[in-house]
Amino acid sequence: MRMYRILTAVVAFALVGLTPLAIPSAASAVVAAAADRGDPAGAARALPHRKMHDKVVQPRRYRLIFKGRVDPGHGPVFVERKNCRRCRWHRVDKVRTDGTSRWQVRIYAPRRGEWFYRGYVPAYGGYARSRTGIWRTYTV
Repeated sequence: MRMYRILTAVVAFALVGLTPLAIPSAASAVVAAAADRGDPAGAARALPHRKMHDKVVQPRRYRLIFKGRVDPGHGPVFVERKNCRRCRWHRVDKVRTDGTSRWQVRIYAPRRGEWFYRGYVPAYGGYARSRTGIWRTYTV
């Protein structure tokens, strides 16, 4: 009976001692995912994203303005459009930010159907590529 208890204790300690090695943490999962994509810089650290604070406003009839503020920082904002839900994105405009990191660009709506717009800031300055929300424009 004594030998059975000793053997059980040894097996329990071995399992408890190896458990931290077998369960990956969330940080190592991010590093492993970045390494799987072939991103050596992402394997070292995960980059933070910028906040885009984007919105579409209609200051008057027949005019749409897509605007926002890049937080933190400045730089070019690339605006993309796709012509249908399954179509590919293509670049429409490249807009510079002003001194307060704000940007704006006029966008359009089709006579029939719908168009989708989004913007992004490329990765630079220790930040990852950051995207705005996707906005749908259409004519009623």
